[in-house]
Amino acid sequence: MQPWKHNLKLNQNGNAAMIFALCLLPLMAVIGSVLDINRQQTYQSKIQHALDFATISTARYALTNNASDTELKQFAQKFFNSELGQMSEASLSALSFNRNGDLVTLEVKGTMPTSIMQIVGKKTMPLGTTSAAVFGEPSAAEIALVLDTSFSMKGSRLTALEDAAKDMIDTLVKPNSDAVKMSIVPFATYVNVGTDKKGQSWIDVEADKSGTSQNCSIQNSWYKKNCKRVSYSCTRDGVKRTCKKWQCDKDDLAKAPRKCKTKKWTRKWYGCVKSRPDPYNIKDINYATKPVVGFVTSGSWACPTEIQELTNNPGQLKSTVAKLSANQNTYIATGLTWGLRTLSPGAPFDEAEPFAQFADRNGRKALVLMSDGANTKSPKSNGLHSGNSQTEADQITRKVCNEIKSNGIELYTIAFEISDAKTKSLLRSCATSPTNYYDAKSASDLKAAFEKIGTQFRDIALAY
Repeated sequence: MQPWKHNLKLNQNGNAAMIFALCLLPLMAVIGSVLDINRQQTYQSKIQHALDFATISTARYALTNNASDTELKQFAQKFFNSELGQMSEASLSALSFNRNGDLVTLEVKGTMPTSIMQIVGKKTMPLGTTSAAVFGEPSAAEIALVLDTSFSMKGSRLTALEDAAKDMIDTLVKPNSDAVKMSIVPFATYVNVGTDKKGQSWIDVEADKSGTSQNCSIQNSWYKKNCKRVSYSCTRDGVKRTCKKWQCDKDDLAKAPRKCKTKKWTRKWYGCVKSRPDPYNIKDINYATKPVVGFVTSGSWACPTEIQELTNNPGQLKSTVAKLSANQNTYIATGLTWGLRTLSPGAPFDEAEPFAQFADRNGRKALVLMSDGANTKSPKSNGLHSGNSQTEADQITRKVCNEIKSNGIELYTIAFEISDAKTKSLLRSCATSPTNYYDAKSASDLKAAFEKIGTQFRDIALAY
């Protein structure tokens, strides 16, 4: 090859390499820009997601706690950090927080280092976003209030319960809106389904009974003359108290004159119902073959206030609460079972929407259980709650709680002035989560518990 041709070829190759090198730089910048922008978008998406969650949680916290702006900012930062996780390449500032009425706003800014774009002098790219949440009207919900009205609730406890329940009704239930419906299920030893249910297909009511009996008793005047009155420790519905009795000589008592009277008696149905046999005492099925049995009693004293079915009428709900009276012993499972039945579609109550249909429109079903003490009654094989086994009653209560939760119903529990650790543990385990359990040590705690539960159903939406 001639020298000049060889030099020409070298010059051509050198020029091509130089041209390629000159073209490679912007090409790498373009590729680097795409890669870094993709990384930026990934980081932005993670930050937005974490900030949205932090905003909603902070708004919820603001709604349920009397917290200062400083406390809310700290809460938001902690939640954001936890939700975001590790982002070692990003450098983010502390969150800025603003609360204006029902609007909560969070903002975060920062940067991320580039990779290939650094060759063209761009070392960082900006990060940052804003999120806002606003309190709205209550979301669609069906809520059952299952309320202990046993003897231990007498006096100030019942008054505190009535006040707290009425406040929750006022907060959530609007007569001109179908968004929230509520039922009230008072319970003690039994529940009262209402005497107007007689004749319906799901219930079989015992016939009225009447008759005469002869009652022979020692007159009180004899006791006063021959015995002495003594005090002893006793309990009623788990409440310790002092009782009195006559203490007499056994021989004298055996010889004491007795006066006999023939007495007429009647028993009618006042709304009380037995438990169905297991597993129908828990499950809301098969009423055609296993109907509920209404049993007759000598008076209405055995039955608590009648169940109020689901309604959006706040006046009707508060009227039921105002009628609550404390009597009899505690069997929590019967209250829970009938609370579930008010939230289920079809008999015995048919006001509730079908579970799947309600969930499709983002509706929430919830049951709020309030009790002030341990189970003091349990069911017998005949369906009457005349047993005294707390262990058996607790076992059935746990089964009902699991049945409620298996239906997708949110279960909230409130222990009101309970000191018994076993009962607290039962109520805690019944709740859907530990945060759904409330240990109310006073009337003010009870009021706060109902308020906090109520706020769970106020809609908090992101506002962009």
